[in-house]
Amino acid sequence: MKKNSKVNVLFFICMFISTTSLFAAKKKVSIPADAERFGLIKIVSTENKGSNDFVTKPVAKHVRESQLSWGDKKNINAPEPYYEKCIISYGDREIGEAQVKVRGNWTTDYAKKSLRIKFDKKQNIGDLHSSEKYKNWVLLAVYKDPSFLRDAVALEMYNKMFKSYASDCQLVELEVNGEYFGVYLLAEQQEAKRLGLTEPEKDAKNTDIGYLIELDGYSYTEPENEQFNINYLGNVKDYNGRIVSNLQSGYTIKSDINDKVQHDFIADYMNKVWKICYEAVYNKKYYKFDSNYNLQEYTPEGSDNNAKCCECVSQVINIESLADFYIFNEIICDPDLYYSSFFMCTDFAEGKDHRLTFCAPWDFDSTMGNKRFSIAGSDCVNGGINAMFAGVCQPDVNGSGNDNANPWMVIFIKEPWFQKIVKEEWAEIPSQKILTQLQKYIDEYSSKKYQAVYDATRKVWGNPTSNEGISNELCAASKTAAAKGQSASAEYFKDWLTKRFTAVDNIIRDLK
Repeated sequence: MKKNSKVNVLFFICMFISTTSLFAAKKKVSIPADAERFGLIKIVSTENKGSNDFVTKPVAKHVRESQLSWGDKKNINAPEPYYEKCIISYGDREIGEAQVKVRGNWTTDYAKKSLRIKFDKKQNIGDLHSSEKYKNWVLLAVYKDPSFLRDAVALEMYNKMFKSYASDCQLVELEVNGEYFGVYLLAEQQEAKRLGLTEPEKDAKNTDIGYLIELDGYSYTEPENEQFNINYLGNVKDYNGRIVSNLQSGYTIKSDINDKVQHDFIADYMNKVWKICYEAVYNKKYYKFDSNYNLQEYTPEGSDNNAKCCECVSQVINIESLADFYIFNEIICDPDLYYSSFFMCTDFAEGKDHRLTFCAPWDFDSTMGNKRFSIAGSDCVNGGINAMFAGVCQPDVNGSGNDNANPWMVIFIKEPWFQKIVKEEWAEIPSQKILTQLQKYIDEYSSKKYQAVYDATRKVWGNPTSNEGISNELCAASKTAAAKGQSASAEYFKDWLTKRFTAVDNIIRDLK
């Protein structure tokens, strides 16, 4: 991946940004005046003399420490991400004061970094989320995706297929202190209020609130009161009966809590929900919650164990949301599915759904045929693009032989009642209509009229194939397309997605 030069360069102020040369990331780029442009977000720092160090230098502490553990000292002096006061504009409109910092985990090691914008007052950018105002927004660098489109297409797909929340988004261009940073994806911050979850009153310790939870391989980096683990009790098997040898047990509470009692409540609740599921599936023992969320054994209604298991699990999990998440993840083939960015929520306020609901899909730059060690191009594993993905074991993201799987995806995959719900949910989705809409979306945003903007972004940050770290993450097919340009990458992506829709139709039909 491209690294910032240490050579000092004098930047000149551009008087006419849309028609003249732009200076960015210490490279001079030019965009023709007749090129089609995305909306321009401007970030102007009001401290540190307008230095861009706050968006180019920080690296997450745990990333730096991991690198140092294997002798990589390139980020030894890199600061941790920190907020800097800025003025944010969109197009010709000044939106307001905000704080901006680098966001992410391993992506903070990339030259082009994703950013979080935290406004002093609730604001809207780009009319996202029906123009609702929130304090927090994100700019995703989409640095690893040569098409620039996977995050946007995945969110479009989920919003078209299902009724529950997924972030609204739009492609934008970014300028920081007069320097051109190229194409980013403007999206919403994953937070409880956007999902309509009940938030705690200031300093209140009551537990009847909403909780947003992430299966998170980086939970150990979070404050102790925001992390917990689930004890998976015993062996968990995938669709093929293979034992999952490496189950991610760390979870992070992503919504606001005020007190340890709230942390302990949701950690205990999540462990008990898993116990209910595990015992019902593997041991045909059935438990439910009493009014104090203690477990008590009972006999569910149903003529056989299949019906009893369904009735039992339905009491604590919104199983339609889980089936939807299975379908979605079967399509996108996310190599990080077992590890992170997998969200769920529950709300204990009066009148809310107390069941665990799977929600708020996120982070797709590795998905849909982009990354190695997944169902992708000529590097495909476990049978290739036509094979099941979400319901079976996969190698880890670095290609080791470990058997990894998302526990919530595989525990029910052999249950007849769950397969029935998946088939019913899939049958209600106009999949071919949605695929056609996604194909048109890819065609629109990879058309000739936008190529000057993509080319300018690549001139600033480099082609992914020229960045060793990024190039090593791409599958052969994605790497070959990336070398040719954004348009070729988008065409490869569209072809992959088209084939995968057909494959998933067959996979779901053949569930047994």
